[in-house]
Amino acid sequence: MTKIIRVLMLTFCGLIWGAAHAATEQIDAMIYGVDVEPNETINNPNGHTVTVGGLTHATIINANGDKSSQWCRGTTVSDGDSFIGGAGFCTIVSSEGDYLWIWWKPTTPEANDWGVIGGSGRWAGATGGGDNTITTQFPDGRAWISHSTGTITTP
Repeated sequence: MTKIIRVLMLTFCGLIWGAAHAATEQIDAMIYGVDVEPNETINNPNGHTVTVGGLTHATIINANGDKSSQWCRGTTVSDGDSFIGGAGFCTIVSSEGDYLWIWWKPTTPEANDWGVIGGSGRWAGATGGGDNTITTQFPDGRAWISHSTGTITTP
């Protein structure tokens, strides 16, 4: 479950960088993340496990060299080893101080879809989305690397 939350968050993350004035930015980013606050696991009487509340931080490096900082939270639900679903949000901060807010939704324990909620500065009025996949999960269970692709369109 924590893999899902990381992916999402990070994922979503991968959205941050390209020409500031381009109508559509191609996202092709590597995301280097770590859990800052652990998730809480809640075991429900119906057998479902809810994983919630953790905070992740990631550094995003787009293929063009742009860098951003990303903070994410979310919730996932599973039934034993079977993933049921989840969702969350991320705040991405560019090196210039612009903000991008995205949502994420897991598609598997290692991957998620993401979409733009809104933004400021170069991302004001932005739309778009893509996907994110964990490429490396470190044995400590807290750190990972993921790859995010997609597009962000600005007015």
